[in-house]
Amino acid sequence: MPVTTKTGDRGFTSIKDGRVSKDEPVIDALGNLDECSSLIIHMQAQLELDKEPWEKIVKELYDISAYVAGYKKTIDLEDSIKRLETFIEANQSRYSNFIYPFNQKKAAFLHYVRTVVRRAERSLVKVNETQLIDTAVLQYINRLSDYCFVNELV
Repeated sequence: MPVTTKTGDRGFTSIKDGRVSKDEPVIDALGNLDECSSLIIHMQAQLELDKEPWEKIVKELYDISAYVAGYKKTIDLEDSIKRLETFIEANQSRYSNFIYPFNQKKAAFLHYVRTVVRRAERSLVKVNETQLIDTAVLQYINRLSDYCFVNELV
């Protein structure tokens, strides 16, 4: 399969349901999810963090993208949401005030990842106005931003 197809040169791209403008909310959401994944991979590599939890998250974001683009009809995120919530609940007692992670490389990266996840969440809410998205997707993305925030404290 060639990398350059030249089919997107006029501002349109393909999802499961056909060709759509690249400025459609669904494409914005897919781009934001892709940015989340890329930033998480970058963070993990730069900080040499344990790969396992972040790789799971990237795979889950990929599954969410496939679902939002229409390539998957259903999505099951129950166990994933529970995993994030378990971590959050186990570590949230360290939180007392909003933090500004100056001079803290890991916390600063996570602070940035959290804001990109929040943008992805907002774009998914926009898509949900016209294309019904499983509530588990919105719940997962919301928990992921909380997971990143709590990770700043660990």
